[in-house]
Amino acid sequence: MKTLSIWQPYASLIAIKAKQYETRGWATKYRGPLLIHAAAKSPAAVYKILDNDVVGEIEKALAPLGSTSENIGHLRAKCLPLGKVIAIANLTDCIEITPAFAASVSAEERAFGDWTLGRYAWKLESVNPLPFFIPAKGQQGIWNFQTDKINEKGEYTQ
Repeated sequence: MKTLSIWQPYASLIAIKAKQYETRGWATKYRGPLLIHAAAKSPAAVYKILDNDVVGEIEKALAPLGSTSENIGHLRAKCLPLGKVIAIANLTDCIEITPAFAASVSAEERAFGDWTLGRYAWKLESVNPLPFFIPAKGQQGIWNFQTDKINEKGEYTQ
């Protein structure tokens, strides 16, 4: 199944439906189911380069909401899952970022991505967290996650 590795906290923001677009420097013609893989990179490195206002928006979005699902709770915790497939989405569009398009999305959405003109916003719909997170080594670009390589412990073996 097609998979995209995304740094935390952005992967969790997608999984909890707080982020509807994944911004990238490249376009894709692919449309369809897409697994969301939380890359192994520490979110601390991401937080270091963000403005305090953006960090505050992210922390507010990831604040616990008393969910009964253990995995949803982990997506919203300070200790975000790393190196795991965490959600599935439907990639429905890939839109070049223009001034008009960037102005059409919410300020929160713009805070959760790089909306530099000329980049691309990948529209993610029908997002659902997985019932269990699957450890996997990520890759660059869109890559194929082979579901037949999930062992009896729910681990992905390459």
